[in-house]
Amino acid sequence: MSSIKTNLSAMAALRTLGSVTQQLTSTEKRVSSGLKVASASDNATYWSVATTMRSDRGATSAVADALGVASATVDTAYAGMTSVLDTLSAFKAKLVTAKEGSVDKSKVQDELDQLKQQVASVATSASFNGVNMLSYSQAANLKTTNSVTTSVPAAFVRSADGTVSISDSDIDMTKTLLFNTGGGGLLQSDSDALGLATLGSFSGGSIGAVAGHQDFNFIGAQTFGASDAVSFDLTLDASDASAGNSYAITIDRSVVTAALGAAANGKIANGQDMAAVLNKAFQLAGAPASSGGGTSSFEIATRHATGLAGSSVSTSNLVSSLSGGSGLGLESAPTASVQNVYPQVDFSFGSRFAVPEGQSFSFSFAIDGSSQQTISVDRATVDAALGTSANGIVSTADDMAAVLGAAGQQTGLLATASGGSVTLSGDKARYPTAGVGMTVSAPQKHTAGAIDFNFTDIDITTAGADVDYYISGLDAMQNRVTAAAALLGSLQSSIGVQSDFAKTLMDSIDRGVGRLVDADMETESSKLAAQQTQQQLAVQSLSIANQAPQRLLSLFRG
Repeated sequence: MSSIKTNLSAMAALRTLGSVTQQLTSTEKRVSSGLKVASASDNATYWSVATTMRSDRGATSAVADALGVASATVDTAYAGMTSVLDTLSAFKAKLVTAKEGSVDKSKVQDELDQLKQQVASVATSASFNGVNMLSYSQAANLKTTNSVTTSVPAAFVRSADGTVSISDSDIDMTKTLLFNTGGGGLLQSDSDALGLATLGSFSGGSIGAVAGHQDFNFIGAQTFGASDAVSFDLTLDASDASAGNSYAITIDRSVVTAALGAAANGKIANGQDMAAVLNKAFQLAGAPASSGGGTSSFEIATRHATGLAGSSVSTSNLVSSLSGGSGLGLESAPTASVQNVYPQVDFSFGSRFAVPEGQSFSFSFAIDGSSQQTISVDRATVDAALGTSANGIVSTADDMAAVLGAAGQQTGLLATASGGSVTLSGDKARYPTAGVGMTVSAPQKHTAGAIDFNFTDIDITTAGADVDYYISGLDAMQNRVTAAAALLGSLQSSIGVQSDFAKTLMDSIDRGVGRLVDADMETESSKLAAQQTQQQLAVQSLSIANQAPQRLLSLFRG
């Protein structure tokens, strides 16, 4: 059916034209921007990922820039270090020349002073962006400082949960600094690094044997008749390892007479008499114990001759036929009881100190008269006990105990800390006997290989100057500087690898984002040509459809 009011063909053609035009507009947008996802409305998921990754790419670019600064800093330090190495070689040659008897040492010293100024100048000027890895101003000695670091960003990291962080790479400058105001640089003396005074009161000591014993009050004079007696069991040297040995002890008039003489007439008048009687009773019973006393007290002590590891005394099963059941004081609790005392030597920790490479200290100890055991502590010992980050530094009493304990592990020496004090004792598994003595010698400092002069203080014109000694020390300094230069070289390589990775990572991000949001221009170009043709055809179709009512009107013309 045809109608002049509703042109269905025109409506269909118009819809087609609108659809084609919309598609053409989208294609033109992709062609002009080069993006298939230019906004969140194009693809919210891809747009979100691309936006985040572009931000990460910018952060990674900043890290790459920072690595460039770090590379320049290390390059500057490396250039300075190699220059110093060359100067040190020339310096050593001058020292060798000074050994010739005909050489004017004052003139050689003038040349040495010039070379020293050259080294100092290089160290001071080897700075980039305010960071100098060759010269530092710190009041404390570097060897008593855990680290002096400078940090550079190494990477931008986004974890799986979406949190972001910057990982830093720390450069320990204590391994590269040639000079420091407070000392400890590679071209400075080691002499102040290990001062035994810093060990506090660790100056050796001893503690005598402390036998197990009990003290009692003598309660008053007692006279033994012919039938009177006091008996008890004496247990010696009981400990966790053994129940001890028990002895039946009996005191009667005959024992009193044997101990005090017939003139005593069976009377124990005071603590001294009681001690004499006990010693006789112990002898008769074969008990390896002893007694001593005063006017109003007496003591029972082990002689530590049971062959057991313990050192203790106890009494039990007291039976008395004296008036009132008196036990001569043994019926009451002891006023003092010292049991199973193991020897220990205490000392207070002084102040923070370092054990540099090539230096150490040692001491010896002996327990129960055994042979002397020597303990040695060097840089490796400290780092093994406290971790390599300690850099040979002992900061607290706890640190000191950990170091001495680690050093004495093979010899059975134990070390514990409490507050600011350290206690040395023997491992009971190796020294099980209680009630014995212990000696600890004063520590000795060993500085073989240490340098005790500063590079800038070398003066061959002073009286008694030892040129050979200077040459030896300078050679050690050269080795240090060479190691530092090698470290800087490895840092250059490491920073280069990190920088290359940052650039590669940025390229990878660009490629990844491109795959998500970039338009395929070949495909879009083909679409554009086709859609432009479709648009032209749609316009022509609409034009034809609009002419249909005119043909209907022509039917009504005469």
